Amino acid sequence: GHLGPLMLCDVEAFPIFFTSAGGSDYVPRGWDIDRFDPGAADRSFTRLDGHEAPVACMATVPEGQRFVTGSLDASVRLWDGVKGGLIAVFRHDQAVNAVSVSGGYFATASSDCTMRVWDHKMMREKCCIRIHQMEVRCVSLKGSRLVSSSDDGTIVVCS
Repeated sequence: GHLGPLMLCDVEAFPIFFTSAGGSDYVPRGWDIDRFDPGAADRSFTRLDGHEAPVACMATVPEGQRFVTGSLDASVRLWDGVKGGLIAVFRHDQAVNAVSVSGGYFATASSDCTMRVWDHKMMREKCCIRIHQMEVRCVSLKGSRLVSSSDDGTIVVCS
């Protein structure tokens, strides 16, 4: 299993597995629900190695076979949840605090005071938005609408 406390989990129906992250080993993992045995040694079938600091956020891409993780190491990683491989790495200048997925895009919020929208199919940044004056803690992407909140006490809605 993980080392240290877990901070995140997500469940998808196809394939039938869930992911967990946030342990001090910095490794998100995929678990087969049908074979999960909480009393057994590490039964994770997918280890997503690569982050160099704790994983702060995680989201499942709608088709359920890819995951996005954001870390205090300033990286955003797109993973193949079935094979366990790294697909792409994206970067912020500081820690990534939140991630949200909608359609072919995902949005991230960072301590660098920015929100970024990424195209996970084209593997590139679509835009970088710097409106907040302090760390952006939360982001939600639904269609073309992006909502964020920050340590500066503001909520921003972009369309």
